[in-house]
Amino acid sequence: MRTPHHLFTLALFFTFISVSVEALNVGIQAADTAISVSKECSRTCESEFCSVPPFLRYGKYCGLLYSGCPGEKPCDGLDACCMKHDDCVQAMNSLVVV
Repeated sequence: MRTPHHLFTLALFFTFISVSVEALNVGIQAADTAISVSKECSRTCESEFCSVPPFLRYGKYCGLLYSGCPGEKPCDGLDACCMKHDDCVQAMNSLVVV
């Protein structure tokens, strides 16, 4: 038999996977117009918006709504991990049939 804790965990999980990327726009652009929340690709190794979580950008691949441009090599090991994560998410999204 499923416990209330187990049911709560499942409900929380399904709530988070059903949230769209647009929901991540929490009005940060109104506070600082230099921060873009649109999906873009990067050709530059960078670290910016360190004081504006969760919009930190690192390297070319790490950050919400942020990724390296196709064919770009990662800046370092951490950036390579983010690149692999982006590739995995894209592959999983390709498998999802709505």
